Amino acid sequence: MRSKNRKPSNVTFTFLQNKIIQFVMLGSGLVLLLLLFYFLSSFLSEDKHGIDYKTSQVLKVIIVCCVTWIIMRLFRVLLTHSRKAKNIKEASHYIIVFFNWGLSLGAIIFIAIVIFEQASWGFLTAGGILGAGIAFSVQGIVLDIISGLCLALARSYKIGDWICLNEKMVGEIVKTSWRHIEVRTKYNSAIVIPNRRLTSEIYENLSRFGKIYRQDVNISLGHDIPIERAEAVLTDALLRIPEVTKTGIHEVWAEYLGEGGIRYTLRFGFEGLRMMRPTRHKVLLSATKLLHENNMHVSEKLGSYSLSKTVPFFQSDPMPAKAFLRKITLFKALTNEEIEKLADHIDYSFIEPGDDLIVIDDVRTSLFIIAEGVVDVIIPFKEGEKLINKVLATLGAGNFVGERSLLMGEKRSATVRARTQVLAYKVTKEAFEPLLKARPKIVDALAEVLVEREQDTFKKVRDINDSDKKNTLKEEIIQRIKEFFGV
Repeated sequence: MRSKNRKPSNVTFTFLQNKIIQFVMLGSGLVLLLLLFYFLSSFLSEDKHGIDYKTSQVLKVIIVCCVTWIIMRLFRVLLTHSRKAKNIKEASHYIIVFFNWGLSLGAIIFIAIVIFEQASWGFLTAGGILGAGIAFSVQGIVLDIISGLCLALARSYKIGDWICLNEKMVGEIVKTSWRHIEVRTKYNSAIVIPNRRLTSEIYENLSRFGKIYRQDVNISLGHDIPIERAEAVLTDALLRIPEVTKTGIHEVWAEYLGEGGIRYTLRFGFEGLRMMRPTRHKVLLSATKLLHENNMHVSEKLGSYSLSKTVPFFQSDPMPAKAFLRKITLFKALTNEEIEKLADHIDYSFIEPGDDLIVIDDVRTSLFIIAEGVVDVIIPFKEGEKLINKVLATLGAGNFVGERSLLMGEKRSATVRARTQVLAYKVTKEAFEPLLKARPKIVDALAEVLVEREQDTFKKVRDINDSDKKNTLKEEIIQRIKEFFGV
């Protein structure tokens, strides 16, 4: 019993789709038409003024047109059958167009000279003059077609590639044709570029470099700001952007000294060119925010030249401690009066790049607040039989390290090393103890912050996130703080 859902096969369609069958049928038709042309030329061309002669001319023209069409079709079948190579597949359209144009022109010349017996030299002369005029008027089109064929064979550009149009503009290729490509810029405008320009001018194909890209942003600051301090703050601004730190490309350097300021270059990385504008926006936003917080102003003019005395980083005036203490999450439970008392008993220090702010297993009970600059938190990891130091985190201004040593008297669990020059405030147990004894309720808020920090560290090291363990950890931290301070 035949299934109702079974569709009858289209034998004829399948038969005609077979490339070999098409080739045989077209070849046979071509041979028959050529034999017919020979028959007409031999037996129906005696009297040039008779009806038979004129009929044979019309039939010959029809035969030549049919032969031309068959050859075009045969060429298409052969070419499409060879599309296994990607470059041929991309270029097949251009090859077919060129072949069809050439064959059509050859058929017209053949009809004029052979069938209608026109003078070849006169025809060629007139055709040459006409062809020269046509060639001059369509030279741009011809160059576009030839250039498009070369680009398709070389696979220089494809849809989805990003190309650099000039120093300030890039765009994505959204369409390619035999005459031009269409590019959509980062401002969502469309630009059409002829193929001949793509082969005669330099357009950098950014998509050939991979998925990670980089860009530079220039910011000019006043001469009165020490270079070391400016580089530390701007580096911190880059490291606050997850999209940038993920790529590992974040550099800052002083590039140019001019009238009115020093120009700094911020180099940052991003994944995919679609993220270029959003990432650059975040870089500028982060940089201006940190510069404002650190009372560092962008140079507003380049005309007047005034060079103030430049002092080393370690001689520059530090930022007020009270302002930073109020921003630290660990001290969010402190009142303004308690903040002022604590600020009167803390010291600041400057750390050079490569120097250690904290050393692992040290027993000193103090906490450091990063006011300016960038530090790396380094922890030894075991790989096989060796211990290798790896950077667990990179911290900038507004972060703090050593909280467990300050509040619970623990040994240092990591080494904290300055990546740039760093300004850090130091809070000791002796400075913090009077506040805790005067108001023991602070312990609960301190423990909450420590739990959050502990959970974040666990995620980075071994991806732990368990609410029951969090509650147990908080109770343990509260108990240890009370025991350490005797409250």
